[in-house]
Amino acid sequence: MTKELSMPCVHIQRAVLASVLLIVGLLFSGADRASAQDMDTIIHVDTFLIVDVADTLGSPGHAVPVSVFLQNLSDSISAYQVSITLSRPDLMEFTADTTIDTCYTCIDSACTIIDTSLCTLELVPSSVQGTLAENWDLTSATTLGGLNIQLLGIADIDADEFPLPILPYASGVLVKVIGRVNCGVEDTVLDRTIGLNLNSVGTFFSTKGALTIPSSDTTYWDYDTVLVIVEEGTVFDSLVIYKPVAKLVGGSITVPFTVKGDLNHDGVFNVLDVVMMVGTAFRGSDYPCPPSVGDVNCDGVINVFDVVLLVNHVFRGGPQPIC
Repeated sequence: MTKELSMPCVHIQRAVLASVLLIVGLLFSGADRASAQDMDTIIHVDTFLIVDVADTLGSPGHAVPVSVFLQNLSDSISAYQVSITLSRPDLMEFTADTTIDTCYTCIDSACTIIDTSLCTLELVPSSVQGTLAENWDLTSATTLGGLNIQLLGIADIDADEFPLPILPYASGVLVKVIGRVNCGVEDTVLDRTIGLNLNSVGTFFSTKGALTIPSSDTTYWDYDTVLVIVEEGTVFDSLVIYKPVAKLVGGSITVPFTVKGDLNHDGVFNVLDVVMMVGTAFRGSDYPCPPSVGDVNCDGVINVFDVVLLVNHVFRGGPQPIC
């Protein structure tokens, strides 16, 4: 099934206008004026949006909310696709549920024609509640193998002019997605920073007029709009190529070192830690993450001796269990 979405082709109109101006200028410039070949070419870069992945902390075995922020500095944004890759799959992954659902694919470069089909998706927990894309017709987060995640949003699939796109100069959270730090991240791992890298391939933002196209720079995406500048009555002194770009800023997740006895990683020793340790030592409950956090006497197992040490510290004012 294919649907037509109405979007003005502003980039085509600008290119046509530039061509007309160039021809007119050459006709009236005269022999004493600089030819088109003699003009200075100036490339002027305008950042039309900034996408920023927030830095945050994540404890072993715990879910980590990752927020993707957007600063819209120019045109209305009616669709997005953002690709993020983890630099350390040994420390973290995006867990997903496999389901069969509708897939949406942009047929043309400006995403004015959308094809729909049934496909198998690995859906990652995500949320747009309270974000810039809260009421959009479609938002999703998918992954392949937990290493890469693709965030997709289309404001108005059915072309009924609602909901509205993200308006110029709006800023805030675009989408929130949930990752999970692996349980077995022990304190012997010294490099504990997970990069959240925004990818050049698979990332675009659709505006009212055009679609950003990847450039050679892995940080920027651009498309060219040619404008001719007239200065001080001299026709076509310079040819200026405007490059509206989308700047992408990656983020990171840092896994703090653990504290012996703080089994739930909340920063305090209390009855909750004791309950978790009792469950592991006597009731066959799952080991904490990482397992060494519950081995407060460092003998390689979690047993009654660890429980006694932690109870003594929490309820009787004994020393903090450090080994």
